[in-house]
Amino acid sequence: MISEDIKTLLETLKEYGHSEITHSVFQNGRAILSICYLEQDKSYKITYFENKNIEFFQGKEVETVALAIHNNQKNYLSK
Repeated sequence: MISEDIKTLLETLKEYGHSEITHSVFQNGRAILSICYLEQDKSYKITYFENKNIEFFQGKEVETVALAIHNNQKNYLSK
């Protein structure tokens, strides 16, 4: 199940997109990813620290972005 906290975070980032807020997600004391909302593109940007990949979610629902974050956390824990 995807955390309601993640969904709330994503909605808040979008609401304050003009403020350029970046949120880092930590697992076991290490930052594993950061996420921000790019208002000019109407997209979420996730940067994965472990492999340096950047993923954009333009025009995607909060649920889709939350699922990507959830899956990344799950994969990180299984290592």
